[in-house]
Amino acid sequence: MTPTASVDSRPNVRTATRALAGTTLVLVALLARAVSTEQPAAPTAKPDEGIPITDQTVQKACGSCHRADEKGQLSRISFQRHTPEGWQSTIQRMAGLNGLQIDPATARQVVKYLSNHLGLAPEEAKPASWEVERRGTDFKYTASTDTEAVCIKCHSMGRVISQRRTRAEWDLLIAMHRGWYPLVDNQAFRRNGPPPRDPSPDGRPPDTRHPVEKAVDHLARTFPLKTPEWTAWSATMRPARLEGTWALSGWDLGKGAIYGSVGIAAVSGSTDEFTTTITYRVARTGETISRTGRSIVYTGYQWRGRSVAGGSQDTALREVMFVDRDWRQIEGRWFTGGYDEIGLDIRLDRVGAEPRLLGTDRTALRAGSTAQELKIYGANLPASLRPADVDLGPGLTVSRIASVAPDLATVVVDVAGNAAVGVRDLFVAGASKPKALAVFDRIDSIKVKPDWAMARVGGGTFPKMLAQFEAWAFHNGVDGRPDTADDINLGLVDAAWSMEEYAATYGDDDIKFVGTLNEATGRFTPNVDGPNPQRRGERNNIGDVWVVAKYTVDGTGGKPAPTIRARSSGSSTRWSRVRTSAPRGPTRMTRPSPRFATVSRPPCTKKAVAVVPQVELWTARSARRNASAKAASGSSPRPSASKNHAWSAAAACSAASSPPCPSYTPPKSPPAPSTRTYRSCISARRPWTETIPVSVPARASSPTLPFPASPWGDHSTRSYYPA
Repeated sequence: MTPTASVDSRPNVRTATRALAGTTLVLVALLARAVSTEQPAAPTAKPDEGIPITDQTVQKACGSCHRADEKGQLSRISFQRHTPEGWQSTIQRMAGLNGLQIDPATARQVVKYLSNHLGLAPEEAKPASWEVERRGTDFKYTASTDTEAVCIKCHSMGRVISQRRTRAEWDLLIAMHRGWYPLVDNQAFRRNGPPPRDPSPDGRPPDTRHPVEKAVDHLARTFPLKTPEWTAWSATMRPARLEGTWALSGWDLGKGAIYGSVGIAAVSGSTDEFTTTITYRVARTGETISRTGRSIVYTGYQWRGRSVAGGSQDTALREVMFVDRDWRQIEGRWFTGGYDEIGLDIRLDRVGAEPRLLGTDRTALRAGSTAQELKIYGANLPASLRPADVDLGPGLTVSRIASVAPDLATVVVDVAGNAAVGVRDLFVAGASKPKALAVFDRIDSIKVKPDWAMARVGGGTFPKMLAQFEAWAFHNGVDGRPDTADDINLGLVDAAWSMEEYAATYGDDDIKFVGTLNEATGRFTPNVDGPNPQRRGERNNIGDVWVVAKYTVDGTGGKPAPTIRARSSGSSTRWSRVRTSAPRGPTRMTRPSPRFATVSRPPCTKKAVAVVPQVELWTARSARRNASAKAASGSSPRPSASKNHAWSAAAACSAASSPPCPSYTPPKSPPAPSTRTYRSCISARRPWTETIPVSVPARASSPTLPFPASPWGDHSTRSYYPA
């Protein structure tokens, strides 16, 4: 081959190569098209369908952060449903953490719209009613132990089961917890022990998923956004028509039954706001209370209101009730207190033209007694009431009618000596009250309720949490044995109250420091919070004591009056116990708890003084940084047990210790309330870890907050209650 022929052949080779490459590309394209026609592309996941937001006020207030799609769905908001309290907490969180600028009037309008259009059906809200009614219930969630274990380490399970979300929203809720509370993976979202190895009872392999994965899966299946209950309720939901007069019956803890009436009137220009005029009596004492209030009914059945007595804000009660579907009954709770622990159980029944019986002032009458006055509370009682119109059953005779009013009749009753012991129904002019009172011949025992109670010291940083006890009398029934099904409850008795030491350690002296018990009413008031210099080790004023009730029974037949004491755990009496504690750590009960941060300290050969401002303890990293900064400044204030702004010196570490520990210099003035500090000393030769309560910064002066702030938690700043 000549050189010329070799050079001349190169263009031909290039041309052939290009043609081959082009043919290859065409074949690949044709093959890809054939494959695509034979095997269609895998379908993409269908996006979650939310609930469109049509209110312009909500769109304007929330739309700057939550974008709307072509269907009018706002991101995050349209994919979850809550109670009014849930939406209220969401707005507070947006204002406190994300800088939301919103005025109270707009916030209330947003809460109302979201509660009505993205709320809960009655069947969905009822199981968690104790959460919004602020009842101290030790609730046990049995549907999923993994879900309960993940959630209740920081808050009650009621907050979880009173909301509905899409699966994506439940995942985002977990992500939000990890973003705002970095310690949650160690404190709550963790596996307790090794993964399960044994198969389940039905033979399936063990579920080795992480507890958080199990919780999200359970919540997404059990509490989805779209449910048949909400679909049905939203179709029939309308403003409740509650105008008129309602009969009130309830229970005031420590006082007993209450009876009265409530007048409900609609607010002009509104279909879901009402004013109330309330009058009721304490049945046992005759004490009369009058209140006036205002309320809103969300979602067609969720009553949220507020009432006061005599115009005094110190007597204010929050009202959380549920309206029945037929608009003839309303039930719930009115409450107050630093932890909403003081309250009344309330039931309202619509009053028509017919007579209605509510109850009596006395719940038991002794056999053989005569001329016993009995007050009968009701509504529409006839003015022409005769003794024959009142029927208490065999052995009880109404000798005369002392007085009659539409809501109260006083009758005089004689009880035969051979009247059968037991519970009696009451009939008056065609109206009836089942199990109105009992006939007894003796009191066999008294019991203290509740069996145990929790109180919290307070008055400085946190409010005090009170505890109320009641003494109940019982007859052993036909079998003569206590604690059996035939025991007869005779009602409350006026007992003398006292405390005894609950000996848990040698030389226990809790009774001297925990607080006081009212001898007449049975209400326990805990002591002030903070270290007590008068106590060994300057401990807090917490501990355990017995609560004792003594009741003197009326003597009969010339015999001396015996005294029954409800204290021991014997067969005829009962004891009760109260525990005082400082606000610390998560709890399953419906009480607000402070946040906690874990701070690691370096080893020190002598006592180390570490001062950390609470408001800066957002993460363990910032906590360590702040501790180092405070150590460099050398200041170490400590709150006194008696005064918040009294400070005392603490032992200082030697500069020669390893590593060097800060010396103590008393501050010229105490820190501001929003930067309250705590001092902790410990002797250790190795690194140690301390868990410190973390409070949210004081926010009452912030102009961006829509509602007044509370020093003990957002739960008390509720805009869903009328102003």
